[in-house]
Amino acid sequence: MMNLKLLASVVMTAGLLGGCASDQDNKRPVDPNTLPAPKVSQGEARQAVQAKYPGGTVNAGKAEPWKGKLFWMFDITMAGTPNLTEVAVDQQSGKIVWTNVQTPAERAKEELEEKNEK
Repeated sequence: MMNLKLLASVVMTAGLLGGCASDQDNKRPVDPNTLPAPKVSQGEARQAVQAKYPGGTVNAGKAEPWKGKLFWMFDITMAGTPNLTEVAVDQQSGKIVWTNVQTPAERAKEELEEKNEK
């Protein structure tokens, strides 16, 4: 009985870990031709972001692949802070699915890493 419980624990853990995406998964190219057409326009996604961050300046958005899907990505600046907020909007549902606040130092580090990858 103990071995059965141990086996079940190992199988469940492996299943959970197998579902986790690695950085390599995020860097795999996504062929836009294999993905469904967006149900949410860039303008509709921008409106959702503006509603979530009133008073913020929503900078140019673009479609970016992430975990095998395409998202509308926006950068937002807020008065009174040097930080930048990145926001991802699902092109199918229109929901904000991810946000990340970056300090100027974090942004500079990311830009350097992106430059070095090229």
